[in-house]
Amino acid sequence: MRVLVVGGTQFMGLSAVRRMAEQGHEVTVFHRGNRCDLVPSEVAHIHGNSTELTKFRAELAAFAPDAVLNMTLVRGSDAAEFVAAMDGITERVLAASSANVYRTYSLLHGWETEEEPYVKADPESGPLRQYRIPPEDEHDEKIDVEETVMRAEHLKASVVRLPATYGPNDQQRRGYEYLWRMDAGRPHIVLNNIQGSWRWSRGYVDNMVDALLLVLQSDSAIGRIFNVCYPDAMTQTEWVAAIGKAAGWDGEVISTSEAPASRTQDYRHHFVKDSTAIREQLGYSESVDVEESMRRTVAWLRKNPPEPGQAERMRSGGLSFDEEDAIVARIRSH
Repeated sequence: MRVLVVGGTQFMGLSAVRRMAEQGHEVTVFHRGNRCDLVPSEVAHIHGNSTELTKFRAELAAFAPDAVLNMTLVRGSDAAEFVAAMDGITERVLAASSANVYRTYSLLHGWETEEEPYVKADPESGPLRQYRIPPEDEHDEKIDVEETVMRAEHLKASVVRLPATYGPNDQQRRGYEYLWRMDAGRPHIVLNNIQGSWRWSRGYVDNMVDALLLVLQSDSAIGRIFNVCYPDAMTQTEWVAAIGKAAGWDGEVISTSEAPASRTQDYRHHFVKDSTAIREQLGYSESVDVEESMRRTVAWLRKNPPEPGQAERMRSGGLSFDEEDAIVARIRSH
């Protein structure tokens, strides 16, 4: 199969390109020209800005892809450009989206309010955000992306709503904010009790690539939107403990009301998705279990720590060591 990947030089896109090349597919990557050395040598390149995809229709038509995986769609305007560029070149497309389309994301950030905690796992038909993120916010607006791609009459489109994804090549270095404390020899990590019990749907990069390629190659997925994530969402306490186990840390995760609550996020509302549909209808299952995924992630984070500026931002979040020690002392003195 000839596959065009728009944005295939970072994280999930890069992993998808490598996987398809290993499987013998003919792959071309459209990207800005950075990180070419990370892409397998047999993969072809078209360099350009994905927000100006229609300018490259001649090159895209020459490749004549059987299918297109787009990892770069941020807003409706990007999706409109993509839809226009694909007209007459290919039909089968898959757009990577995000679980931030759900109303739970608004509740978590306080954009919408609800007195009762929202703790359900949202299926694909779950309530979406009523709040739309303005362009000046520089935040992705995946609802507009999904609507634009799925209503394009000349495309056989699918959408995958990805969770918080972690693993090698993750630019966000998810997990590092706790791992550095463990590697610094901290005997405990303290969380507010509400945050500690908060659940967030996650997924490991290799498993997410499994899902993306399964949907891309499944005719029964045409016209469908799928959630993908682990079937059981860890609490934040369980997530930190899983990092600790993989890191060989013998400290303790403490969840307590003595720790200050978040001022920016309402952790009463769980951010949990239901991935039943992709499992039952397409036969998806994880190829890498949680324990192994954490082992690989910790090993990669240790070899690839954040750049100094990013590391400082991640280390400066949360409690200082002195604040943490004082809370633990108060708890143990009661």
